[in-house]
Amino acid sequence: ESALLRYSLAAPGRVWLEVYDLGGRRVASRDLGVQSPGARQAWLTRDDLGPGMYFYRIGIEDPAGGAPQAMGGKVVFLK
Repeated sequence: ESALLRYSLAAPGRVWLEVYDLGGRRVASRDLGVQSPGARQAWLTRDDLGPGMYFYRIGIEDPAGGAPQAMGGKVVFLK
C-alpha cells in the first residue's frame, strides 16, 4: 500500500518530507533534494511506517534565503 503526495513549486528550492504519528512524534523524514518549479510528487509507502494514521509535511527551502514554505496533509495506511 502506498500514497502519492502531490505538490507544486513556484520557484526552485530544496524539498523535504517529514511524517508524524498521531502523538506528534516524527517517524520519518526524507530529503527530496533541490527541485525545479512545477508539479511534483513523492511516494510514501506503508513499508516505511506500518498501519495507522499519519500527518505529513512537505517543506520547501528558498535558496535565495526567503522564509521556508510548507504544505501538509494526512494519510491512513490500513492493515
